[in-house]
Amino acid sequence: MEKGTGRVRHEKELTGKEIEGKRKLSQQTIDALEKKIEGQEEQIRQLTQRANEATLQAQNIAIKATEGASSTRIITEKSKEV
Repeated sequence: MEKGTGRVRHEKELTGKEIEGKRKLSQQTIDALEKKIEGQEEQIRQLTQRANEATLQAQNIAIKATEGASSTRIITEKSKEV
């Protein structure tokens, strides 16, 4: 009987170690994915900031182009009056 009990105990220990190994592997996978998510979130923040800055630059260029066109039109109209 002791042989059977020892074998069952040994199998139980092996199963416990296997489960613990799988749990640790799963936790490592979760940790790695969380770290990857953090990196991607930071990248998204940076890209969003760059997109916002590019939008502002485009708006400034459009304003200057509009002002330049208006100035040119006014100058052209005044020179026609003269």
